[in-house]
Amino acid sequence: MVHIQAVAAAGARLQVSIDGEVPQTVDLPDLDGKNDGAAGEYGKDYSFALPAGEHKVTVDNVGRDWAVVSWYEFREMREQ
Repeated sequence: MVHIQAVAAAGARLQVSIDGEVPQTVDLPDLDGKNDGAAGEYGKDYSFALPAGEHKVTVDNVGRDWAVVSWYEFREMREQ
């Protein structure tokens, strides 16, 4: 899980890679026009599924400008 707090006026694009493959990207357009990392325009969690086992995971912003990531969380999800 990745928590995005805010993005620049030019927007951002979050790309998650698992073992070199890109299963998902998320476009993050500017929502408030403030260009302020403390503005909290997103304050949103984005979840990405990982297969069981050891993997190389990268999270990149491949968009036009910056994004503020507040935190990352990795946890085991168990089926019920």
